[in-house]
Amino acid sequence: MSAPPRVHELVWTDETVQRFWSFYADKTHAYFAESFGAEIVRRMAHHLPRGGLCVDYGCGSGGLTAALLDAGYQVAATDYSEDAVTRVKQRFTSHPRFLGAWHVTAIVDATARAVVVFSLETIEHVTDTNVDSYFAAINASVKAGGVVIITAPNDEDIEAAKVFCPESGAVFHPMQHVRSFNIAGLAAFISKFGLVPLEVFATDFGVSPRTPRRWIADKTKRLLGMGTRPPHLVAVARKCR
Repeated sequence: MSAPPRVHELVWTDETVQRFWSFYADKTHAYFAESFGAEIVRRMAHHLPRGGLCVDYGCGSGGLTAALLDAGYQVAATDYSEDAVTRVKQRFTSHPRFLGAWHVTAIVDATARAVVVFSLETIEHVTDTNVDSYFAAINASVKAGGVVIITAPNDEDIEAAKVFCPESGAVFHPMQHVRSFNIAGLAAFISKFGLVPLEVFATDFGVSPRTPRRWIADKTKRLLGMGTRPPHLVAVARKCR
């Protein structure tokens, strides 16, 4: 029997993050917005000017993009994963209100400034080396006075959720989460980067407790050590300049 691998904490570099999300690019079940995108658009409708331009920042498989297009909005999508960008382009290329999809480094040059930027379940994935560029791209994409809507898991216990790979010895969060927020923490964090919080609150985007969607949400809460508290945080902020 070979010697067991050295147990070590996985370091999320740009390369490992790219490899991770390239693997998930075609696995729509892994993406939050595929389950909750339509519900989020419904609940946030009072922040969305009819027919306005929205940016789906961290678009993944395109669940939120689909919900926004169905609700009558123009949408530009962006992601860190080139594979995700390619798949979202293919998925919506014929839709008249779909403006295109770009890598995050190109989204600012590719679109006019949006009235709303959504970043659903993305901020918890952003590594320390990419925080400044994450907020810079959001701020550059939304016009002055525009709205930024950010969601994240509510007060997740990241350490409790980590898993171990017996082949490599790596210990890591199974969905590449690197930071956790509560209501006050999320408000304070986004305030550092030129956004003024209008409201930050905890909620549950699940629907009827007897649906498969709710069952999955409850199972995810237990996996992430989130107990019975509302599993989702929402921050609605305004860019003032």
